[in-house]
This record gives sequence, structure tokens and C-alpha cells, in this order.
Amino acid sequence: MKNVIVFALVAISILGCAKKPKQAKPLPAVTVTPVIQQTVPLYIEGVGHIEPINSVEIKSQVTGVMTGYYFNRGKDVKKGDLLVTVDPRPYQAQVDEAEAAVARNMASLKYAEDTARRNAPLVQDDYISQNKYDDLVTNVLTGEATLKQSQASLDDAEVNLGYCYIYAPMDGRTSDLLVDPGNLVYQGANETLLTMNQLSPIYATFSIPDRYLPTVQRYNQKCPLRVLVSVEDEDCPPYEGVLDLIDNQVTVSTGMVTMKANLPNEDKFLWPGQFVNCHLVLEMLNDALLIPTACIQFTTNGHYVYIVDKEGNAEKRTIEVGQFQPTSTRVVTKGLHPGETVILEGQVNVIDGKPVSVKGTKDAKQAIAVQQQIEQSGMPQ
Repeated sequence: MKNVIVFALVAISILGCAKKPKQAKPLPAVTVTPVIQQTVPLYIEGVGHIEPINSVEIKSQVTGVMTGYYFNRGKDVKKGDLLVTVDPRPYQAQVDEAEAAVARNMASLKYAEDTARRNAPLVQDDYISQNKYDDLVTNVLTGEATLKQSQASLDDAEVNLGYCYIYAPMDGRTSDLLVDPGNLVYQGANETLLTMNQLSPIYATFSIPDRYLPTVQRYNQKCPLRVLVSVEDEDCPPYEGVLDLIDNQVTVSTGMVTMKANLPNEDKFLWPGQFVNCHLVLEMLNDALLIPTACIQFTTNGHYVYIVDKEGNAEKRTIEVGQFQPTSTRVVTKGLHPGETVILEGQVNVIDGKPVSVKGTKDAKQAIAVQQQIEQSGMPQ
């Protein structure tokens, strides 16, 4: 009986010391996205700003009291629309005075001409001397010169009177009125009454490093290059224009070349002084492979991604990358194939060659949203 009890205690002790079986570790949970294939631009990026093709500072060309304005501030006007008036009365008086002088001199000239014509036969019959007749001819010539001088004074007075009415020199949008009616404005003073900017079409001015200049010139000789201009608004698609100007020199202090793109800006959303991102498109890359930049990992040996194969295992794949795209994606030039599945989230716990658990698949649009969240949060990629 005692032996049975001892055996039972030994058996219980052995069972108590036996190791419990290990629980299997859960597979790393990942989110994946497919490799997409589409045509994308090969471009050179530059930061720029919007500026009007034509900009005019409206100033007074006569001295006088500003009597009124005839436009809605900050609204569009047409060429020839009346904008501002300066008191015209002093200049109207100058016109009247000049007209009177012209009339007086015309009468004097007519009298001198008639006198010389009547005395022409008399000098032949020696009724008057040649010197007297020469004086009469001189009076005609003097009268002609005096009339021409008075006519010039009249023209000048009429020009000054016309300056009292300031008209729009072009189609464009007005600024605020910078001088209120009732103020005295001066001829030649550096005082702007308002400014006018042409909004459609409009320029996007940007700069690129001079090392790209030969490439741009080579592509631009084939055909005019497109420029895509985007603003800081996700709901606003890029504006498309045409490269209109390559500056004739490189800025020595910065090593940059200034360029301008002509944009239709028909909706007039682009605004002078507004900062924009410009993409100078050199050519289109057909059937390029794209993945969100959040998928790409980087080491000293280069770039790589994890793909999920048909058996559900993660595979580390070395890739060669190309250009970033405005849609937070990047071109992959080598290492991937269309339709392959790339891990978008959860790469930290993934081991090459080991199975993973795919918790979800995000299409290109959703993947781009993930990348934008990462960029906004400042997390390292």
C-alpha cells in the first residue's frame, strides 16, 4: 500500500514538471495594395508663383482734384472703360484759350496773305518798293509759324484735358482704389491710384537647376513642353499650360534658370503672387509601374519592398525606383511586375520568406490617402 502511494506521488510530480506546449505566434497582420500600371509624365519639378502677363499701375498724368471713380473695386473691367476722373475745368479753360489763339492767328494769317496778294502787282509797276513787298511776304511766313505754334498749344491742352479722364488700358481686374475722391493728385508723382492685372491668360514663373537646361532645350526643340501647375488644394486639379519663356541667362548666385508657363486660367482661380508647384513635362512614360511611396523601404544597399506571393508568404524584393509623382506614388523601373501585391502597412513585423496575414487590401486611391496621412504626421517613411 505504501509503495502504491509513493508511486502515485512520483507520477504527479513528473506530470507537474512537464512543459506546457507553446502557443503558436500570430502571423504579422499587413495591408496590401496592387502594383498599378499607367501612363505618367517624366517631369522636372520647380516651385514658382503666379504673375500677370500684363500689369499696369494707374497714375494721374495731370495735377488736379480727383472727382470720382467709375468701377467696382476688385472687379473685371474692359479696355476703354472709364476708371477715374480728375477735375477737368482748369484744362478745359486752357483748351478754350488755345482755341481762341488759333482763331486769332488764323485771322492774322489770312489778312497777311490777302495783303501780300494785293500788293504783288504793285511791286512790278514800282508803286511800292521791293523791300516793302518783302516785308509783306515775311508777315505771311511769320503768321504761318505763329498759327502752327498756337495749334500745337491747342493740341497739348486737349491732351491734358483728355488725361482728366482715365480709361482702362486693357481687359483686366482692378485692385482697391488707393486714393479716395477729393484728394489732390499730382502730375508725375509716384502715386498709384489703382493697379490692373491681366488674369486670363496668366504666367506661372518658376526656376529649375541649370543642370537640367540642356535636357529642357533638347525636348523643347521637338515640341512645346507642357507645364502642370498645382495649388495647395486637394480638390483642385492641376492647371495645364505651355512653356512660353526660357530666360536668356542663368542666375549666377543660385545656379537656377527662370522659366514661364502660359496658362489659360479661364476660371481665374490662379492669382498673382500665389505660390504653386510646377511640373515641366518632358515626355510621357507609357505603362509605367507605380506603387505608393509608403510601400518603399530604404537601406544603404538601396530600395526594397515586401510583396505577398501566392502562398501568402512575404518576399523581400529589391527594386529600382524612378521619379516621384504628384499623386504620392513613385515609378518603379525594375523589380516588380504588373498585378503583384505589395505590402503597404505592417512591414515592421514582416520576415522575409515567412507567412503573413492580409487584413485588408487598399486600392491606389486609398493607398495614396495613407501616404498623405504619413506625410502630414511627419512620420518617417
